[in-house]
Amino acid sequence: MSQFLSFKRAQGRSDRTIYDYDHHITAFFSAYPDAWNNKNLKPALLSYLSRPVMPGTYNLRLVYLRHFFDWCIMEDFLQANPTDGLTRRREEPRIVNIPIHILQTLLKQP
Repeated sequence: MSQFLSFKRAQGRSDRTIYDYDHHITAFFSAYPDAWNNKNLKPALLSYLSRPVMPGTYNLRLVYLRHFFDWCIMEDFLQANPTDGLTRRREEPRIVNIPIHILQTLLKQP
């Protein structure tokens, strides 16, 4: 894990992004400690990503794990990425309620 995080630092990722990589990848391997065994990796990943969470949370987990497994392939730790074929979930658009008087004021601006 430290090698992967060093790689991401070398790519210029922010401290917050490094923290997020560490958090999400550690959470997966903490929940499925035997997942690194190649025959257990894909079922463990599918089980982890099948948990009921909001689409945004799912997408973050998927992206961080996908990048980690891509790095594992680059370093010859894995032959294939277990996230291949998994797609991001569609998130509902965020609707923000803005009072009408504020909208009117904004529309009057040059």
